[in-house]
Amino acid sequence: MKYTMLFAALWWSYCLAAQTLYNFVAGSGSWTDPTSWSPIRVSPKPDDMLQFNADAIVTGIPVSESIGSVSILNRAQVRISASSSANLQVGNIYPLKYAQGFYEGMAAEGQQNIVNLLRCAWAGSQRYGALVWSGDIDSSFESLRNQLAAGLNMGLAGIPWWTTDIGGFHGGVNSDPVRYCLMISIASARSSAVKSIRSSS
Repeated sequence: MKYTMLFAALWWSYCLAAQTLYNFVAGSGSWTDPTSWSPIRVSPKPDDMLQFNADAIVTGIPVSESIGSVSILNRAQVRISASSSANLQVGNIYPLKYAQGFYEGMAAEGQQNIVNLLRCAWAGSQRYGALVWSGDIDSSFESLRNQLAAGLNMGLAGIPWWTTDIGGFHGGVNSDPVRYCLMISIASARSSAVKSIRSSS
């Protein structure tokens, strides 16, 4: 127990030290415009913490960007305008329709209590029996950190069934992250224990 608490304290201190907090200061502005943020966000990093303190209309959302967190404070109303990118309107419908297609096909064949292991999901996928797996991950503490964020975000999005590879799948055998992954997997809806068994041949 002492080691777990020590690891948690070290892990959180590492996470917070690596992150920079940016406030969106433009009432209406582009996500990718560095001057829309304070301090000016010239070099976006995957650990950036983004914060909205007041009502805002945000345009210019990038098609893909990794960030540490997004916070909306003071009951701010944040509207994301998709006018600059048609991908925002239809780009994420594929995972939903993918889950729906398999679910409806299996239901048509008379199957009940349908659960499908999927690598992708979107809002509403949970109604189609989606058990989301994060895919093949690296055996490292950085990957473990990303999996914690992914699992929490899945839960917040209303998707209750989520899983990850225990200890990673590639990147070599690293026993340190495996111990912590096992602890996390106990709380997960399903564990990919089979994926952690590597062939020695």
